[in-house]
Amino acid sequence: MGAFFIPYISILLTLFAIQFKLCSMKMKLMFFIFSSLMLLGTSMKVQAGYSCSFDLRYGVAVSDDHIRVLKQDRTVVQINRARYLFIEGKLKRLDQEQQDLLYAYARGFHDVVPEVTLLAKEGVGLVTDNITRIYSGLVGAEVESAQRLLSQMKKVKEKVKHKFGRSYNYYYINPSKVESEDDITTSLEAQLETGFSNVSGIVTAIGTFDSSSETEQTSELRKRAHITCKKLYKLNKLEDALLSKVRGLTPYDVIIDRRSE
Repeated sequence: MGAFFIPYISILLTLFAIQFKLCSMKMKLMFFIFSSLMLLGTSMKVQAGYSCSFDLRYGVAVSDDHIRVLKQDRTVVQINRARYLFIEGKLKRLDQEQQDLLYAYARGFHDVVPEVTLLAKEGVGLVTDNITRIYSGLVGAEVESAQRLLSQMKKVKEKVKHKFGRSYNYYYINPSKVESEDDITTSLEAQLETGFSNVSGIVTAIGTFDSSSETEQTSELRKRAHITCKKLYKLNKLEDALLSKVRGLTPYDVIIDRRSE
């Protein structure tokens, strides 16, 4: 199974384990049945072996005319109109070959960043809604633990939205991490947020939706994730070429291939 969906199962089983300590014999039986079903397979099964290894070392914000590379909320690289390159606020003079590479690189980010933010929003929404629906359906929507879970899943959505989102005319991938906070549900949030804390996690998680047991929505998301990973591969190659040609840009190698780490 994919690295993300093992925590997905673990979240639900942990919730039931908590409820198990306080529940009736009927609830214990439901827990046993649910655990067995989850381990045998659900509509969120995954394809073994798929992984997208590409991630971003820095935050990135993209608008129609600008790309900003962010290090701790500070712009370290900016590309204007896909033609003008600023490194640490200084305009870099480029020859024709460098300009062509910069243009292709910028267009790649204009394509990938909005799609990653949309995948994050739709993917985390799909998973959290399924977790809430399954758990509430078995214990009852009005049970305190179900209400608490609903509240925590809303928090997860908000945190992911802060990391991957849109503000005014910018799509952005925030350089800050998705982090959990406080009490017993912290570990549950942390497990879920692990899969949506970076680009690699999102694309891998969505890309491993099982094609044999999926809805139209998961099928579309899975296809988009696979396409996005291929685009990240091409963009990484473009970045390597650009970094080799433009002096001073090497410290700002944005795209990481985790296979080479």
